[in-house]
Amino acid sequence: MFYREFTYENIVLNSTSATYPLVGLPGDNYNDIFAALGIPRFSPALVNDGEQQSVYAELTYEVTDKLSVIAGARYHNEELVVDSAPNAIIFGLAPFPLPEITEEVDIDVVLPKFAVQYAMNDDLQFFAQYATGARNGNVNSTVTLGILEAFLPGGSEGLAGYEDDSTAAYEIGMKSRFWDGRATFNASLFYTDYEDLQVVLEAPPFGFALLANAGEATNTGFEAEFAAQITDRLSVFAGANYVEAELGEDLVFNPTTGETLPSGTLLPNTPEFGANAGFEYEAPAFDAVNWYINGNWSYTGKYTSDLSLDAIELGEFSVFGAGAGLRGDSWSADLVVTNLTDESEVVAQNLIDPSLIDNGIVIPTGVTFDEIFALAPRMVRLAFRYQF
Repeated sequence: MFYREFTYENIVLNSTSATYPLVGLPGDNYNDIFAALGIPRFSPALVNDGEQQSVYAELTYEVTDKLSVIAGARYHNEELVVDSAPNAIIFGLAPFPLPEITEEVDIDVVLPKFAVQYAMNDDLQFFAQYATGARNGNVNSTVTLGILEAFLPGGSEGLAGYEDDSTAAYEIGMKSRFWDGRATFNASLFYTDYEDLQVVLEAPPFGFALLANAGEATNTGFEAEFAAQITDRLSVFAGANYVEAELGEDLVFNPTTGETLPSGTLLPNTPEFGANAGFEYEAPAFDAVNWYINGNWSYTGKYTSDLSLDAIELGEFSVFGAGAGLRGDSWSADLVVTNLTDESEVVAQNLIDPSLIDNGIVIPTGVTFDEIFALAPRMVRLAFRYQF
């Protein structure tokens, strides 16, 4: 059983900058500027009052020595009241009013689970399971809604809050152990059906993130993993997965133009294929101390980082890592290198410039508002650990 009651308050801060008077604003801090312009500031600007409660129970019944049946259910209830006071921000070197929002979001669900496990012997087991899940909704940023309303009066109607979404997940697979217990191999097929999936949409004119419910979506895939102790000193592992995650129905992703993403559009940040492998070799160095060396490799297949008609394809890169060190009974000294080959890959991006240009805003040469996220460069870490 679980119960939680909470209140979250977002306090308005008084931002100060010597540049404000230089651009014609009546003061060098937010409080003075808004007071001079007669615009009230409310603090806290955002208050979340919520209550959560849930009860979970699970039963395992051994039908035979080999066959087990598992059944369970979770009852989950959450109520959230969000109050956002009327406020303003400095936008375009001028005060920009934000609307007042009061929204109630709640979820009240029973989430069943059912599974079957069959052990052929001590080293081979098959399983199948069905499980459900849910996620509560919330409200969108008043900044996003306010700017959307300013450029398209009435455009934020119905977008203040987004509803809960839910999943029904199906999985079948096997777990095995062989080579006298020195190796394991596990594999599974899975399918997930989403209802009212929460997604991030583009809120014109500046492409700000807007959360909404997309309706149906599916996630189908396969994954496998292998690990083995080849010798007393050498161990290896490897794994691979394939995933196809896509919308199950058409989605209006641009509230102002009505542009629609068709059913079958791939969901963002879900690589189609992934793989990894690695090894570790450990041997005695001197009394009660071993030395070791290891290496690892991972591959990320192609994917997109946003949900749009012109989403740019990312991915298809490999990352290597390595490590070496000494291990004692109660201590270790480790040298770890990540991104060994210093790969420079874009892993996500938020392209704001095209939205600005499409709305007639001139961007000076050499200036960009785009956000580009890349892999961390090669990093070398030296660590010493001692267990008391």
